[in-house]
Amino acid sequence: MKNGKYPVCLKCHAPNAAQDKKTKLDAIPAYKEGVNYLVCHRLKKFKGTRLSNGKLRLGIDAYEVAESCQGPSGFPTSFSQHAEMAKKAHEGKEEKENPHRQKPFVSDEEADEMMLPLESNPEMLKTSAACLGCHDKRANSHGVPLCATGDEYVAGRTHVSCQPCHMPVSNGFANHSMGGGHDAATLRRALFLKLDATKGEKAIKVTVHIRNQQPHKIPTGAPFRNMVLKVTAYDQDGKKLWENFKNHPAKEDPKSYFVYKLLNKEGKPVPPPKATQPGEDTRLNPYERRELSYSIPVKKRRDDKG
Repeated sequence: MKNGKYPVCLKCHAPNAAQDKKTKLDAIPAYKEGVNYLVCHRLKKFKGTRLSNGKLRLGIDAYEVAESCQGPSGFPTSFSQHAEMAKKAHEGKEEKENPHRQKPFVSDEEADEMMLPLESNPEMLKTSAACLGCHDKRANSHGVPLCATGDEYVAGRTHVSCQPCHMPVSNGFANHSMGGGHDAATLRRALFLKLDATKGEKAIKVTVHIRNQQPHKIPTGAPFRNMVLKVTAYDQDGKKLWENFKNHPAKEDPKSYFVYKLLNKEGKPVPPPKATQPGEDTRLNPYERRELSYSIPVKKRRDDKG
């Protein structure tokens, strides 16, 4: 610990360890796994990220944590049936760790512990309250906003929760891979893209229509995330004729670069911890529609008539 204070980063990235005030993450599996079942399914109540004195309480500190497991609806069938399902799922496979006991699931007698009773808590597990403890907001030591997905969500004036996008349900089960900016399928759902092109005598006029379909900015979260729109024109043989930038969009086509810049007191870009002021924010706002226009020069072919 630094200056006797527990590292705030672990309160979000290793909540089990933070709850026990431990920093040795390889001590037990529940610590090194980071955000696992044991974290999310023990969240009892969201207390909010803002204290009465204006300071932030982040990660696991923003929640009341239950001793019993919490679920969106509890178990719809008996516990014994679920234990039997868990047992059969592991037959014929190599041993796997049971995070509830910190040791491998090895015997039939322990099958019941693979599926612990769930207390119904839809107000927590079916709403964004389960996420905002870590994803609401975070500023650096200079008070400059870094992560502000929660504020963006409020600005979007939506009643959509995080789970339908980040934990979509299929065949009655929620996807627990937590797809986000690292997941191609999630990104494909996040944006609407359409391109219109009109050919003129000397140029092709192109308009790219972009719509953010999310209740937060795109990109959101950590400020080092950015998004780039690449527009390229090819001839009928696949030869590249034109592109909106070659090396870096920030210099060659700033409108195609979606980013939240952080600056020092001289106004120069710096890493998040050193920022003393926010810079330009060109990210897409919640549900924003934006159009980007381009003029692609047309070169007349020798075999063209007229």
